[in-house]
Amino acid sequence: MIIFEGEELVLHYHEGHSDYIIITFNGAYEYHHARNTFFLEPVVKKYDISCIGINSKADLYYLIKEMDRVIDLCNDITKNYNKIIIMGLCMGGYGAIKYSRRLNADVVFTMNPRYTLNEKDYAVVDFVKSIMHNFSQEEIEKSTIQAEDVKGKIYIGHDPIDISDISKQDRPQKEVLLKILPHAVSVPIYFSGHITIHHLQGSQEMKHIIDALVHGEDQEVVKAVNKVRKHHITNILVKTNALMSKYPLLVYKMLTSLTFQKVKNNHLLLEDYPLRLRLCYLLNTNGYQQESSNYLKLTFFYRLMRTLSLTDIQSASINSYPYVISYNGFYLGYNFITKKIESIVNFYEKKFCLPLQLYKLNGKIRLVCVHQGVIFAIQYGKEDSFDLVLLPNTTTENSVKISFSDYRLFIQTKSKKQYICVSPNGDIATSNQLKEWESFTAIPMTYNNDINNGCLF
Repeated sequence: MIIFEGEELVLHYHEGHSDYIIITFNGAYEYHHARNTFFLEPVVKKYDISCIGINSKADLYYLIKEMDRVIDLCNDITKNYNKIIIMGLCMGGYGAIKYSRRLNADVVFTMNPRYTLNEKDYAVVDFVKSIMHNFSQEEIEKSTIQAEDVKGKIYIGHDPIDISDISKQDRPQKEVLLKILPHAVSVPIYFSGHITIHHLQGSQEMKHIIDALVHGEDQEVVKAVNKVRKHHITNILVKTNALMSKYPLLVYKMLTSLTFQKVKNNHLLLEDYPLRLRLCYLLNTNGYQQESSNYLKLTFFYRLMRTLSLTDIQSASINSYPYVISYNGFYLGYNFITKKIESIVNFYEKKFCLPLQLYKLNGKIRLVCVHQGVIFAIQYGKEDSFDLVLLPNTTTENSVKISFSDYRLFIQTKSKKQYICVSPNGDIATSNQLKEWESFTAIPMTYNNDINNGCLF
């Protein structure tokens, strides 16, 4: 329910049955939702928690004259509650701290708040510079948070590892706030970048954090946030992408663990087939052939059976010939209508495509398709097309040229002057140079040392 709307601010109020009340400040770039919703609305309505939502109609860091009127309205409501909790993210985190004393806060939980808009006190980001013309010099100077502005237990959520340019700018702001507010508590939210709420959002997840803010001590709050963050699918996705290139085995163990099987919304990762195939590529090219084979099998059968366990998979019908997987996480396939090579996310997404595999014959590696147990070789056709023929006993001048470098393979075009590669969005391209992103690797779903070592090397 909207209880106040001015030219620049909107005040929402949900009257629940809790003996505490939450005041929320919305973040930047949310002004178009000012009348429609407020930060934490789904959570407080689901759990019947009393909440006041302060929304700005413009990204002005709540340095608005109407705040005087809004604060009076808030205080008139909150005087009837045992505890006042203020929460905000980004721009809203700044407002939550800046007005905590005037709002009689008992607890303040913020995510990546700024310390000031005043360049004389601290360097400001481009976004802040773009709105400076809206303020007088006096207002800018007064924007800096002072100890006397602050009341209550302050928790500052942030990403300590600076995974983005914005989060790198957040860190010094956080450090200054912790310096001028010596009793404030740092709450690390690893791998979250600037928009930390994405790693905590969800009604059940936010209720767990709210309960800690209401009843817990400092360590309980930090522990509650860490528990939500650690098991949140957004955090796992970001962590997977951040760590996969350097630590593919660690990521593999994380994504095949029993714990991950219980993660809420894990389908968001399990259905990201390019990501999963990219991990297969990295495992194989880093020497983890058994794990690569296992994960390729899991990826394939998840599409068919939604299974997460190797024990549920019957391997009898799986042939042992390695599949060709690109650096960017796509199967390589052959379209027998257009006679061209294409990328495939999963085997059934393209009606006329067969996945390409490798087959060793008379000491030579051939690029083949296997259909109903019959093996067909891929040969160069006219121009940039390819022909599908029954596998001959010997190689011919039309046989597709493949070169190897460790566990990476490269496929040449008919001219032998260029190499086929798959772009990050799945487009087939060519290049004149041997680069890793142009490479493929060969992974069987049935792992066998003799097959892997004997077939390819």
